[in-house]
Amino acid sequence: MIRVIKTVIGSNEDVAFPIDVNALENAYNALYDSLSLLSLASDLINSKTLLQCIKDLHSERLNNKDYVLNLLKVRGQACPNETSINNEIVSLLIKRISSLGGSDIKLCEYIIESETAHTEQVLSASMAAGSTKVSSILSELAKGLEAACVSLSDSLATYTVNNESK
Repeated sequence: MIRVIKTVIGSNEDVAFPIDVNALENAYNALYDSLSLLSLASDLINSKTLLQCIKDLHSERLNNKDYVLNLLKVRGQACPNETSINNEIVSLLIKRISSLGGSDIKLCEYIIESETAHTEQVLSASMAAGSTKVSSILSELAKGLEAACVSLSDSLATYTVNNESK
């Protein structure tokens, strides 16, 4: 995953601004750690379509907005019998990514924010169902995603401040 992000930063002329690669690596390392928790949580709540969506979002086609959008639409339609939680999150991700503009790095940022926000919905639903084990795992997942989002936002803010002072 980190290699892919470095490639996007280093070789894509459409990226609107450079970014602290180390800060970005830290953010995505935190996100990657969270995905291992999501894998377990996904098995427990029987929502493997959601797991595959998020794994594919971080594949080598992460920087292709149209690919990600089509992928989510296909995943959402392929398993109509999946949990309502899964379908809702896929729908919200589609809506969020559809409204995006700007650079590929900005897309990465919004995807992290989307995952962080919508993880809370899964957590609430699992708690309502009385599944404390799932709730515990998803709570840790939410913390990891939040840390990744904060780290990436901080690196973007640092870049902005540094450039405005020049």
